[in-house]
Amino acid sequence: MGKKVLIIISVIILILALAFAGYKLFRVRDFTVSGCGALSEEDVVARSGIAYDQHLLEIDFHKAAAAIEEDPMIASAGIEIAYPDEIAIMIEERRPAACIVKGDALIVIDRECYVMQVRAQTEADTYPVVSGLQLGDFQIGLRLGAQDMFQLDVLSRVLSAIGDAQMDISGVDVTRVADVALYMRDGLTIEIGDDTQLPQKLELAESALQELQKRGESGGILDVASTKSAYYREN
Repeated sequence: MGKKVLIIISVIILILALAFAGYKLFRVRDFTVSGCGALSEEDVVARSGIAYDQHLLEIDFHKAAAAIEEDPMIASAGIEIAYPDEIAIMIEERRPAACIVKGDALIVIDRECYVMQVRAQTEADTYPVVSGLQLGDFQIGLRLGAQDMFQLDVLSRVLSAIGDAQMDISGVDVTRVADVALYMRDGLTIEIGDDTQLPQKLELAESALQELQKRGESGGILDVASTKSAYYREN
């Protein structure tokens, strides 16, 4: 056997050995999951369908992420390979933002108006209660249906804004999208007008609330629709 043939055979053997080693090496040995709060890391991994010792080339990452996002508690999911043998899963959980009373049922939604839970209305809820929404179909894991989708979008923007505010809000009234009202647990009503310039309006409201508390005022109506100044009047 010639020297050239031996070299070719040696190269082939080396390639096969490297391929086999690579196949054995690039298998799932561990998981890291970030973003978990209400959910456990184990549940997220299980929902992905990815198994320990599974080869990385066999994984459909798009399908695995979509499977995780089927959980109504999860807003988004991403999956990456942390070479050589670790799977990194990043999730963003949905957070309850408000609830809607429908007959004897309580529909719990997040800021984007996705239904997180439907349960019996057995006791007062800690989330703001939405009123005035022309509710359509609803299903856990899906966005609310509404007869007026613009009204639903306005509600979503309002929920996102008040979720970042430091105010004890008990209700949101979107009966008229040009005259949205927030109800405080102490009896005060905040009129914010339409959903434009929400951060400025809520910042103005927070400042006015501090002044009202110093004066010992409770109840009444606080109008911040203009964003220029807050107007307070008693009921």
